[in-house]
Amino acid sequence: MPAAGMARTTELTGGVLCVVVGLLLAVATVIGPLVAGRVRFHMSADALVQYVGGELVTSSLAVLFLACTPFWWAGRDWAPALTAGASAYVIYTFFTVVMGQEYGKYPGNAETAFLLYTAITASALLLLVFSVRALSALPPMPSAPRQATLAVVIALGVLFALLWMAQLAGFYRTGPTEEYTTATALFWVIKYLDLGIVIPLLIITGLAQRNPSAVSDVAAITALGFMTWLLTAILVMAAAMIRHQSVGASWVLVVAFAALLVPTALVWIRWMMELVHHVHG
Repeated sequence: MPAAGMARTTELTGGVLCVVVGLLLAVATVIGPLVAGRVRFHMSADALVQYVGGELVTSSLAVLFLACTPFWWAGRDWAPALTAGASAYVIYTFFTVVMGQEYGKYPGNAETAFLLYTAITASALLLLVFSVRALSALPPMPSAPRQATLAVVIALGVLFALLWMAQLAGFYRTGPTEEYTTATALFWVIKYLDLGIVIPLLIITGLAQRNPSAVSDVAAITALGFMTWLLTAILVMAAAMIRHQSVGASWVLVVAFAALLVPTALVWIRWMMELVHHVHG
């Protein structure tokens, strides 16, 4: 198939996947604890407060994916740049939703939505692949904020590593806390994903900016988009915890994650602006 035909196939498929992911996320939001409560999670009240806070971000992403559909079909390069990081965030989130519940400890019926969550994860994974494929075909961007990206993503990786290692050290030194006891599975799933996958990828992405290439550009756009959505979700969760006076609630966390979100989002926006100006300028 000619290159133009492959590019068009990628655009059409990406748009279809945006519709699928957007609609599935909307369904999950409506039947979940944020709206109708038809699906009840096997979680403590405090853990559920965090998840409902994060659902606000998930519901906004449903709108984002649907809104990106016509721009995918129109061949706008910023559409896959938006959906790459958002798709990675959806995969991360629903992995924690499925694997982070206490199925034998708290009542619930989340098992009834297992196939829905699996379909969301699978379609988001496909959309991530097609987003990366579309971005990889773009020309290099010589004025992209690579030094800022290197600093931001490595700083995020190091800070999260220190935060989680401090929590693990506290666990091994003094034993389980009340927060750990009420959400044991979620505690370990988050630490495993971040320390084993997310943090190494952030550091690799940062170091890759020293040798610019199509791969390093795609990695930067995807990682910054993912971290922007993740930090937004964590910030909303932290605010929800304060509102409901949950265990572990702290204004310090709100301020800290807001301070991390601002530079991350700004550097991501700079990449988006450079993509639009360079590719179409």
